[in-house]
Amino acid sequence: MFSSFKSLLVLGCVAASAVAQQIAIAIPATNDTVSAGSNITVQVIKPDSLTGSTEVGIAISLKSCASYPGGCAVVDISQALGDILYTGLYDPEYRSGEWYPFQNFTVQVPSGFPSGQAALGVTQLALVGAGPYPYTQVTNQTINVA
Repeated sequence: MFSSFKSLLVLGCVAASAVAQQIAIAIPATNDTVSAGSNITVQVIKPDSLTGSTEVGIAISLKSCASYPGGCAVVDISQALGDILYTGLYDPEYRSGEWYPFQNFTVQVPSGFPSGQAALGVTQLALVGAGPYPYTQVTNQTINVA
């Protein structure tokens, strides 16, 4: 019984450290409108964690939801990212007055991108813990393209 308790405790710690690594898109905000062909700033934040991690990189993508009944609410961008706007290093840093470390990326919305709802996504790969083990995450939010 003690062995299963230890296994459960270890599993819980691994799950907690993974949750603590989660990133989020701060800019643009949900339901903001951007123009096709324009440059936009995507701000990716990473809350602090007690578990050490090494960022490997991210990909920023944009997937049109215009052809889906139900819009972006029914789109799973982890299965198909859409147009890739950026791939490369992710090195979030603290700046004065900010709660979380973040990094800004300037990306271009493809000209001719369909207007309507779109899922702006960020895919992250990090190495977590002393092991380390690979950790991936896909997060997104809905924006509007005009």
